[in-house]
Amino acid sequence: MTLARDLTALITTAPPSRLLDAALERLASGAGPMAKRPSATRRGDKTKALAAAWAHEQARLAMHEILEHEARRGALRDDLSRPLLAWLLIAARDALAHESPDALDERVQALGRFLRLTPGRGGS
Repeated sequence: MTLARDLTALITTAPPSRLLDAALERLASGAGPMAKRPSATRRGDKTKALAAAWAHEQARLAMHEILEHEARRGALRDDLSRPLLAWLLIAARDALAHESPDALDERVQALGRFLRLTPGRGGS
């Protein structure tokens, strides 16, 4: 739930022009699998899996809210749905956990460019 809280806090603390970049930086700063879902056979495992899934969903919803703010500012691509983009960003967070620390900055910048891509313009 820490990620979801941090993302939600950014909505009120980050300058509007830096909100998306701050959210992407936060995603990269704690990159790691959020919701490993073990094959739950014991009650404790099921509880942990449920808690992890809940935290994952809360982070996705917080990211969706950030994307809504960006869309209202006209700073977000409009050819893909915001729920899909939020899901992709949370999935990207898990992928960033497997990147070398040297590559993180480049990957985060690429995510930012992808999110701001204007369809039909090539985005370069």
